[in-house]
Amino acid sequence: MANEETKFIDEEELNEAQNDAEKEEQEAAKKSVDSGKRIVILKKPLNVLGTEYKELHFDFDSLTGKDSIAVETEIEMTTHVTVITPALNLEYLIRISVKACQEPISRDDIVNMNLSDFNHIRNIARNFMLRSDR
Repeated sequence: MANEETKFIDEEELNEAQNDAEKEEQEAAKKSVDSGKRIVILKKPLNVLGTEYKELHFDFDSLTGKDSIAVETEIEMTTHVTVITPALNLEYLIRISVKACQEPISRDDIVNMNLSDFNHIRNIARNFMLRSDR
């Protein structure tokens, strides 16, 4: 009996420890999603000016209204299209991602990526824009 009681307590402690670990994992995942800082591991390395990048670092939290206006103006000047809803405008999302990227990449670098990497970056930008649209 004493052994069974001890075993029950050990299992209970183990379950509590597992639950605590799961909660910590969920909180860490939530923080990374809520944060405007993201690291994108590229499926195909990107070569920019002779430097190969296997991952790109984005900091959307560092952007300002001035950056947004610059992107909208750039789009209007180059495409003659007015951006109505930035979070849903593909060109806006790509260009704002370029501004958020910590590596020296261009719009063309992103649009020439494989579709998987392109979509991942676009979705990160869109999710950030939708979350910040309170």
